Amino acid sequence: MAKRRLPSAARQRAAVQRQRLALERQKRRLALARQRQRLSSQYETEEKRASSGRRVFIAGLALILVIIFLYFFVMYPAFVAKPSVDRFPLAAASDIDSEHINWLINEAGGYKLHPDWYFFGERPEIETVITDQGRRFTTTIINGYPVTVEAPAKNPDIRFRISSGDFLLLYASPDILKTAQAMRNEGTLRVDLLKSEFALTVKGYRVIYDKLPSP
Repeated sequence: MAKRRLPSAARQRAAVQRQRLALERQKRRLALARQRQRLSSQYETEEKRASSGRRVFIAGLALILVIIFLYFFVMYPAFVAKPSVDRFPLAAASDIDSEHINWLINEAGGYKLHPDWYFFGERPEIETVITDQGRRFTTTIINGYPVTVEAPAKNPDIRFRISSGDFLLLYASPDILKTAQAMRNEGTLRVDLLKSEFALTVKGYRVIYDKLPSP
């Protein structure tokens, strides 16, 4: 028996219906593809934000740690043990010697000084001048301990100038820094900063000259 053929109009409607179904399937596929792409893009964006946030957090944490290190270990060393330095008797100006300078420098916080760039740089060097006697003493901080000799400093960071009489008063004072500040205000103690502020800061000198501000 011969297969019956659909009328021409019916065939056209069937063809149109198939085209519509094909278009709908294609639209659904495109919509799914766009949705996948959008989700993938959102995931990548969120991942980038998270990664960027982690980098910012790590960089911020590193910066905070560097600042803490610089503040507590370089600018204002806070965890340095004060060495025991003998306080030798001093009855007369003519008796002023290196051990008396040593004690004063230690009491003023000299033990907190350190080489620039910590263990690899130039050691702190302080010159003390007894003005009326024309005597010069050099104090070098070695591993947190002041070592003083009677000789002009070769490359001093700071220079103290004081008369022998005022030195006796300072040495006998129960509050060295308070007396030193009063003397500086009066002009009887001079503090000469011979290096740049940066050079002094990286050696820890702020523990001394911040307590002896300019009058």
